[in-house]
Amino acid sequence: MPVILYGAAHRGTMVSRYLRSFCNIIGFIDKRAAEIVAHEDIPVMSLADSDKGALVIVCVNNIFEHESIALELASEGFALVVFCPVDGSNMAWRSASIGLERIAR
Repeated sequence: MPVILYGAAHRGTMVSRYLRSFCNIIGFIDKRAAEIVAHEDIPVMSLADSDKGALVIVCVNNIFEHESIALELASEGFALVVFCPVDGSNMAWRSASIGLERIAR
């Protein structure tokens, strides 16, 4: 399954370094996509140019932004999003467990 990391900064770098040996990371989504062609030898793209069928992992430091990012991704047609909801999240009912072995395919 293709994986996209949302955020091409410190957190995205750390996650990409951890996952790249067993996941098919096809890119980063970043608001600075027009300025950054690639990060960690992985393409950086805008939200509009991203594969809607990929699993997106939100990799930004501020977890209070994760839910709004997940809602934005959902409104753009992304169905598989992993993020860190804050306590009391209204999206808790939408979460589902997904094993890393499924992501690695």
